[in-house]
Amino acid sequence: MIFLMGLSYAFKDVISKQLEKDPIPTQVKASTTVNKQLGEVMVQSKASRVYVFQFHNGITFYTGQHAQRFSCTYEMVAEGISREAENLQNLQVSLFSWWINEVLSGRMTYYDIEDMADYTSRITLQQQGIKSIICRPLIHKGKVVGIVGMDFVGNNDDIVNNPQFVRDFENMSSKIAKMISE
Repeated sequence: MIFLMGLSYAFKDVISKQLEKDPIPTQVKASTTVNKQLGEVMVQSKASRVYVFQFHNGITFYTGQHAQRFSCTYEMVAEGISREAENLQNLQVSLFSWWINEVLSGRMTYYDIEDMADYTSRITLQQQGIKSIICRPLIHKGKVVGIVGMDFVGNNDDIVNNPQFVRDFENMSSKIAKMISE
């Protein structure tokens, strides 16, 4: 028994050094930090749902080009709000080009999603019960790596029209972009 304890202790340092090189513990640590940040924003803003989408290569077409896709990789929801991340995986960028363009241009701030010009985006959000939304791009080292968003379900929320809140949300998006990219 003492021999096993000594052996275990000896391998502790070896295992620790190997784990430093392993991307999984690093990803777990980053995920914990991102989830904490999203949870804090959700509580402060009284949002129903806060989430991150990340862009990735999906499939390869016969032409050799990659079909760009994006997936919901982080999601925090308030009590009583449905989780949607499972339904939002491997989405084709080309099917959501209006929505993504609005995000990339900094215009995806809607107190009332009824004001959205794009029918498909509006219906998709209505099916999730969303009344107000704000989304911003996640940019790291000059590249768009994802989208961070906040939904208000059931009730519209004036916070999306508050300039200080929007600036704070944009600052948070810069921090999250760095967290998920390193």
